[in-house]
This record gives sequence, C-alpha cells and structure tokens, in this order.
Amino acid sequence: MSAVASPIEAMNVDRIEGLKNSDATCLYVVNHQTQLDYFVPNYFLLNEGYPYPRAIAGKNLDNLLMRNLVFDLNPFGVIWLDRENPSGLRDYVKRVEQTFMQGDSILVFPEGQRNRRPELGLMDFKEQFFKLPLKAQEKMDRPIYVCCIGLKYEKRMEERTFANGPLPKNNFVYYAEDVCAFLKWRYFTKNKKVRINFSEPVKLLSLAGGGNRRQQAGKISRETRGIIEGLLRETR
Repeated sequence: MSAVASPIEAMNVDRIEGLKNSDATCLYVVNHQTQLDYFVPNYFLLNEGYPYPRAIAGKNLDNLLMRNLVFDLNPFGVIWLDRENPSGLRDYVKRVEQTFMQGDSILVFPEGQRNRRPELGLMDFKEQFFKLPLKAQEKMDRPIYVCCIGLKYEKRMEERTFANGPLPKNNFVYYAEDVCAFLKWRYFTKNKKVRINFSEPVKLLSLAGGGNRRQQAGKISRETRGIIEGLLRETR
C-alpha cells in the first residue's frame, strides 16, 4: 500500500485530532478521481492512528486483471457494490448497515464513479447511499461522525491509452486502460505527491436536519458536496 500512496501532504490534520486513537465510528466522504483513491486516505489514516475505514467499491473492480496487476482490495476489507446483481445489492446494503452497527468506519465516494474531468468540479453526489448510515444510526446508541476528505493529485493517472470516450465496464479494454495507467503512474511518473485535506468531523444527524430519511439523505449529500468543494479550493 505504501508504494501506491506516498508521498502524502496532509492538510488541516488538527481538525480530526479528536479521532486519533479513538474507537469512533466514522463515515469518510471523499471525492473520486483515480483508482488510487481507495488507498491514499486509508494509508494515511492507518499509519497515523485514526479509525480505519472499509472502502465501498464497485464489484467490477474485482477482476483478474485488477487483482493481479494493479491491486486486490479484498484483503483490506472492501465492501463490494454489485449494481448488476439484485442479490449482490441486497448483500451490500446489509453489510454497510452491519459495519456501522459493529462500530466500524466506512469510506465512500458519493460521486459514484471516477471524475475524469475534475477541473470542471465535482459530479453530483448519489443521495441514495446516505440512507444507509441514517438507517443504521436509528439502531445505534453511539453517533456516526462524518468527516469529508478532499483529494488532489499533483499529477493524476492518465487513464486513456487505447481508446477515447466511455467504455462498458465489462469491456477488456476498460480494465487494460486502468492497468496501463497505474503502471505508468507508479514506475514512470516523477511527481506523485497527493494532497489530502480534512474537514472537521460532525455528527451525521447534525447534517441531516428534519424530514423523512430521503429528505435527510438529500441534505447530507448536498452538505458534504459543499464541504469537499471548499476543501479542494483550500488545496489549490
């Protein structure tokens, strides 16, 4: 993991100092640009003694090419989201809720996919996800804390080698692109610095406001998106 994630320039770490060496349950909300995003925050949090999260990732990344040539997320406790399989989707919902109720933390990318044009700003956040921590919180006697993270790469992985335009996620070329981008970045890119900026952790319900769960999820989505936009402006 360290070969992928370093060097990291962490900003405003004092904002999350209260979480250090604690058993707090956290929801880390992060912007999504490259496949490295699954490791950069986790690497820093693990090494510095903050609550380590299980990342949510699309099941499409659990394939032979990615596991053997880029990274295998399974040893790191990933929660797979299988959008194409109804039973896989049910299992995902159950695992997210159980993870929170066990007191463990989760890292999520609410944009839902990599933002290949970050210079144009964040993509819309998927409100649906935020219903899950709200549902879990109703059954918990301890708060879930939300901590937003802004990631910015000095040099982002270039993820177009063979083709232009969108590719189906079950297409061999799609994964070959990811493999080539990662290998090029790891072995040939000189400036690998990543800036990671933290927001002040806040209780989930303090972001939710009133209304039903759907309305609360929408408000959390908008609030966290705004916070990350501010974090990214700070890292310029």
